[in-house]
Amino acid sequence: MYSGCSAFIVVLALAHLLALTGCDDRTSTRGSAPPCEPGLRRILRLPLGFEKPGGLVAHIEPGVARVVSVTDGLLLEAAGEAPVMFAWSGPSLGEAFETDEQVHLYQKEQWWVVVGQHSTAAIHAKGGTWYSLVTPPALEGGPSFEVTPRCGWINDDDSSLVTETLLYRLEATLGGESVTIEPGATEAVGEWQVKNVENTSTHALSGNDGSFDPGYWSAISVLGPALAQSDDADAGF
Repeated sequence: MYSGCSAFIVVLALAHLLALTGCDDRTSTRGSAPPCEPGLRRILRLPLGFEKPGGLVAHIEPGVARVVSVTDGLLLEAAGEAPVMFAWSGPSLGEAFETDEQVHLYQKEQWWVVVGQHSTAAIHAKGGTWYSLVTPPALEGGPSFEVTPRCGWINDDDSSLVTETLLYRLEATLGGESVTIEPGATEAVGEWQVKNVENTSTHALSGNDGSFDPGYWSAISVLGPALAQSDDADAGF
């Protein structure tokens, strides 16, 4: 028989062993990825893309606009239309665009694109229902991308449902050059600066009664040279 003190020590030792081996759901990602540092355990879902007062614009016709101002994003105005903000998270746009500059707006393959006289700013921001992150599409004329899990964390606030969230590194490739971009970081590949704004996925580990759907969120921004205008850009957003 264990004494009270000895039994307490045995319980502590077992708890420590469970944490080390990944058998304790509260501290483990069950081998999917190493645990994230506390500062990375967050989902931002920043509003990115074309935005009017009241929220993001669901549809906007591709065409020409004027840059009204350059701040953290671009305030744009097309003839006869209310101003639209190009909500941005990435490298500074201050040296890439100028007030009163004429720019072209379009969307293609899940990219929201502004092309000026010398620069292109583009944002990929998409969520969906799937158990893992869908590979982001390449920006035509710019980099292509791959994602790999960087770390994860367990969500077990609900007594029955236990989910896992994974945070992803981004690999950007252009020509023969590739660069790995940590979450929230910006790196250069060729003439392009790429920010891994946020790439996450969440899926159920246990306790799902069918009411929880797995999901992902992918947000990338790129800033680089002016792209040639696309003749087959989508008709609207």
